[in-house]
Amino acid sequence: MLPTVRQNQGLRVQSEKPEGQALFGAINGLNGSSSLRCRDWSISEVWKEGGMPIEYLHFSTEMLRRLGEELNPHADQGILELIRNAYDADATVCVVELINTHHGGGTIRVADDGSGMTIDAIRNGWLVLGKSEKTTVRRTKLKRFPVGNKGIGRLAALRMGHTARLTSRPASDPTLEHTLDIDWSLFDRASLVDEVPLEIRTSNRDGDIPNGTIVEISQLRNRLSKPDIKRLAKALVLLSDPFRDDDAPDAATAFKPTLRVKEFRELEELVARGYREEADFYLRAELDSKGRASAVVRSYSRDVIFEATHADISDKANNPPYRAPAAVFDLWWFVLSGRNFSPRSITLSEIREWLGEFGGVHLYHRGMRVSPYSDFDWLDMNLRRVRSPEVRPSTNNSIGRVAVLDESGVLQPKTDRIGFIENTAFLEIRRFATDVLECFADMMLRRREQQRTGQKERTENTVRRAEKKLKAVVESVPQEAKESVMRAIDEYEKAKQRETNTLREDLQLYRTLGTVGTTAAAFAHQSKNPLVHMSSSAGTLEEAIADDWLFKRQLLAELAGGIRRNADSLLSFARVTLGLLQHEKRRRGAVCVNGSVRDIVALLEPYSALREARVDIDLQAEHDEVLASRAAMESILTNLFINSLKSFERNPPGDRMIVVRTRNVQERAGKEREFIQLSVLDNGPGITGLNVQDIWLPGKTTTEEGTGLGLTIVKDVVTELGGRVTAVPHGELGGAEFLVHLPVRSGG
Repeated sequence: MLPTVRQNQGLRVQSEKPEGQALFGAINGLNGSSSLRCRDWSISEVWKEGGMPIEYLHFSTEMLRRLGEELNPHADQGILELIRNAYDADATVCVVELINTHHGGGTIRVADDGSGMTIDAIRNGWLVLGKSEKTTVRRTKLKRFPVGNKGIGRLAALRMGHTARLTSRPASDPTLEHTLDIDWSLFDRASLVDEVPLEIRTSNRDGDIPNGTIVEISQLRNRLSKPDIKRLAKALVLLSDPFRDDDAPDAATAFKPTLRVKEFRELEELVARGYREEADFYLRAELDSKGRASAVVRSYSRDVIFEATHADISDKANNPPYRAPAAVFDLWWFVLSGRNFSPRSITLSEIREWLGEFGGVHLYHRGMRVSPYSDFDWLDMNLRRVRSPEVRPSTNNSIGRVAVLDESGVLQPKTDRIGFIENTAFLEIRRFATDVLECFADMMLRRREQQRTGQKERTENTVRRAEKKLKAVVESVPQEAKESVMRAIDEYEKAKQRETNTLREDLQLYRTLGTVGTTAAAFAHQSKNPLVHMSSSAGTLEEAIADDWLFKRQLLAELAGGIRRNADSLLSFARVTLGLLQHEKRRRGAVCVNGSVRDIVALLEPYSALREARVDIDLQAEHDEVLASRAAMESILTNLFINSLKSFERNPPGDRMIVVRTRNVQERAGKEREFIQLSVLDNGPGITGLNVQDIWLPGKTTTEEGTGLGLTIVKDVVTELGGRVTAVPHGELGGAEFLVHLPVRSGG
């Protein structure tokens, strides 16, 4: 005869794994299960023949404290789980009340207008920890995908007080109301969970009382401070995606959680102000069900300024699809300057306040915000902004959301409900978002360069028109006054030229400093080897002196020679820096290009030796003088030379070669003009992994240690000198080839 299994309504524990089902099965049997199965075996099959009972693994009440209080240390996470339960129950309204919570002993009340729960739903769902009877892929009656699961977060909320009461009015039976009370002191005094019986009481209700569920957590263990309430208020305001479009498909069944405190009303009013319409740029990117991405960027006037395809966005070779569920990425970016907001109806301070509360990119899963994303810079926006601060959004100047429906349920919440497990689906969602941001930055860089080029052309045209107008006005001046007017104009032009020269020298100084920086960055790690060798050799010398090795003259000579060679190497690096920074080199005048090539090749010879690269110069330009400064020519040559040497890092040691050539060429642009063509080419791997048009953009580099500034400096200097520069990804020697055309100085 089989022994009788005692039944009650205690808390039940389940596991999604077969091992857990076997271990926790006994607890479920003692807590109201109609039948108990362990690994799909019935009790009668498990017990041995002859009626010998089996033993059970029991659940300590200490685990309730650990799971409920330690796993979710902040009050807002547990309360949010109760609100998610209301969402899953098809509630449209959920109200959170804080009653005397400013000191211990208060009450938190969460009430919703959802479908409520039957006794079986309470027993087999709400009271079950570790497993939910909800399916994550089947929609509710309001076409929602469930977002609550496992019950750990709910336990955290219930444990906030000494007692908890559940009142549920099921829509399936409008005449009944079910109530369950939990006194946690009983569990604290008990050793095992199954020692504390729980009773579900059923009573009649008036038909006018609406469906829904109420959870009251009373006699709070700790008071809620102002920061706690502010964090909870912000979490509720952001929970149900306030950034969705009003005409979204689910807008009619939108979920509305409310916190009845002043802080919530203030934040709710702030988030509802609609400042998104004031964004200078609006990015909308979509990831379809096949993993293909697309994006469009609009200006403040809502004109389309960029469009991007999957090939533009994906940063991997051959542009494979993203292995992630369909998603939408919206980003509103603000240019935070007083001048930008002066003509608008809102102020810069209002936008800053709004972004200060809600800025960053929020992640929404099935319509609900997922914490802690946006509480930290999960897309590394600020880190990426360091390279090009003027053309990248950050968490301080933008607000956005990544919305994922995830119909198949491939995104898996962590046990503590704080974020997702970083599986392939989540990592691919993040990669999609970061790739979109990178593509956005590239497009903005190109736009800025086009605007800068256009502005320069417009400025030059404006100056020419002004000169022409000035000459016409001077011609109209009476002859007796013309001479004094011409003297005044001449004095003004000389003063203006002095100012221009000063500004040009300052600009060249910054470019020289940039060149020094790229040079130092390229070879900073090379300085470690000489220093390590010198330190080691000095240590050996000290030992030799201490141990009276003076008779070993050959060893000492080798050590001294090594120290001298490494010291000379470091001194040569210093000479390069000091040589580039000489003040007189920034003065404008006639500069010999051939001579500049010889000087730079000699100056950078230590770097060539470190890279084991042979440098050949082929200087055949007869007319080689250009109107420039020596610093300008050195900026061009040094950055191109360093670019070639850096490229060898991606090639194994071997026959490394750099060739520098000069030629005279004739070009016709309205009239015949003579140019000097400067070519720098190498046999490295060439330009790979980057579009040739993008190599001139600041921050763009093909090497891990590159700054992405060298080629930008080259293009800026060449353009200012009236020339042009082009790049061939794989030139004559197989590597990159750069062609610089500079106008020969008149009379040169």
